[in-house]
Amino acid sequence: MKMIKQIGISKFSCILTDRGKEFYRWKSIEKHFKVRVYFCDPGKPRQKALVERINRDIRRWLA
Repeated sequence: MKMIKQIGISKFSCILTDRGKEFYRWKSIEKHFKVRVYFCDPGKPRQKALVERINRDIRRWLA
């Protein structure tokens, strides 16, 4: 949540993530920031690759 606060939630319309443990509090993220959190479908590895590529691009943009 620290990263979301630093960037500013107004720049997000939703959050798309894989099913990693770092989003175990996804309901509180939705409630606090008033943004939808979406997850990749289980057993769909091609979706994870897309999420990872987007995450990589975001990390480069923030660095």
